[in-house]
Amino acid sequence: MIITKSIFLLAIAVSSVMSAVTINCDFHFQVNSWNILSDSYSCRGTVIRNDTNHAVIGVSGNHRAGLNNTHVETLLLTRQSLTNWLSDVENFFPNLLAIDFSYSSITTLTADNLKPFPNLKVLVIMYNKIEVLDSNTFQYTIELQHLGLAINEIREVGSGILDELADLKLVSFYGNQCINEAAMNKDQIPALIRSLEENCPRSVIDTTTTPMESTTIEVETTTVEVATTTPMESTTIEAETTPEENETTTPLESTTIEPETTPEEDATTTPMETSTVENETTTGSCKTCTTTPSVNATTPRSETMTPEKSGA
Repeated sequence: MIITKSIFLLAIAVSSVMSAVTINCDFHFQVNSWNILSDSYSCRGTVIRNDTNHAVIGVSGNHRAGLNNTHVETLLLTRQSLTNWLSDVENFFPNLLAIDFSYSSITTLTADNLKPFPNLKVLVIMYNKIEVLDSNTFQYTIELQHLGLAINEIREVGSGILDELADLKLVSFYGNQCINEAAMNKDQIPALIRSLEENCPRSVIDTTTTPMESTTIEVETTTVEVATTTPMESTTIEAETTPEENETTTPLESTTIEPETTPEEDATTTPMETSTVENETTTGSCKTCTTTPSVNATTPRSETMTPEKSGA
């Protein structure tokens, strides 16, 4: 069991080494590099192992006396059949000012590739297969003075890609699909920028951002509709109007009114009053009429009229 585990770990280690890159350097001084760097300590390298991983795991070569990897300012890896940008280069050469990866098959160049080199002044990637450049490609390398992208397959360039590069002195886009121009000095750069905007629009960016904007608008309109038609509000309105209707039509009030009107009508037409009037008019002729029991006060009118007829 222990032997099997050891063999497995060894296989992983060998695979990791074989899928990475080692650079063998010829260290020397590059004189007057691109008319920008003078006497730059350089590594003209050869890729010893190359695989799709493209992660640098080691550097070999004999340094000049008193110098080491931290003194290297220029990395020249030309004609090395690279298909992707080398990663982890900064772990061995942290102070690079110039990079030349020309004559390979690199297909992409992104801001993340260049982020580890904020002091980069020269970038040359001629004779590769780059097709698209985003507008933020050089956002971390704003000190660039020389940019060589000639003889690629560039067909789209993000708007404003060169706007932040105030120190640019030379830019070359010769031999690309959408543009075949270069600016050999600062005065020619504005015209080159206009050509990039007109001939190499980055249409993919507009297409990918449109769905996000429309989705945001739909969410906002849905929220407004819910706020205006919530069932809680309609329920509250019904509860407020219900008591008012009940107060105007409550059966308790109508019952109270009926007893008040009933005594008034009875007072004008009660049989007791008519009996009293009739008794007063006949008091002088018949005493028996005035001594009629009180029970007869509620008797019908025909009974109270009887004594008058007998007196006559």
